[in-house]
Amino acid sequence: MKEFTLHLEKSFLKNEWGKVEFLSDKYRTQFSKVANDAFHSRYSESTSTVSFQESLYNNLKIKEWFNRNSTTELDLAEIVLSEKASEKDKKFTKDLLKDVFNTIKSASDDESAYKALEKVIFRHETLILSEKWNSNERFALGALAVAKHSTQFWKNYDFSVFSTPNTTAMRNPRSSIVVGADVAGYVVGGVVGGVGGSFAGPAGTVGGVFGGKAAGAWIGSGAAATALAIYDAWSDFFN
Repeated sequence: MKEFTLHLEKSFLKNEWGKVEFLSDKYRTQFSKVANDAFHSRYSESTSTVSFQESLYNNLKIKEWFNRNSTTELDLAEIVLSEKASEKDKKFTKDLLKDVFNTIKSASDDESAYKALEKVIFRHETLILSEKWNSNERFALGALAVAKHSTQFWKNYDFSVFSTPNTTAMRNPRSSIVVGADVAGYVVGGVVGGVGGSFAGPAGTVGGVFGGKAAGAWIGSGAAATALAIYDAWSDFFN
């Protein structure tokens, strides 16, 4: 995400988003271009293309994440878990997801959200790590790892680079919602499966099904960050 935000900032400062309507086909292509540039910066041997990034974007059904009248990102996660996770893995992952989203939604500002998130994630970490997991039970452990690292990254990220003379004096952007998008993207990314196996570039860097899930986390958090930074559309995320 460090690479993604750097390229998002560059594209914003070049006014590449100026005439791009939120969630339009042009938005998908512009978003995928930024993601593709980030992949190549992070992994010098990556074979990623803009069209490949668009396929990841499509698989996560990003439009539905921001559509109040349709399926939510949590609904999509539930579908994936029902199809691919054991009952135990499904329960622990769903509980973590719900608590992360409820914590962010009920917070009055980012500072309190991150403090509460750290406590909630620690509680789930204790519960999840106290269990014995089979090799095919990867959702809860992966979602926990994403939640922990995402919280630390986004609480230190400064969105002020995206403020313009037309915006208010830096509204509280609720950047903490990106943590929820990271975790949801990781889970929904399960539908990407092995197709993401070599997305990072060199074989073995990020492989197999985990590669697909990691790509999902990348796209999910990137979409939420872009909605916050450029379109001020964070409120639509909680439908």
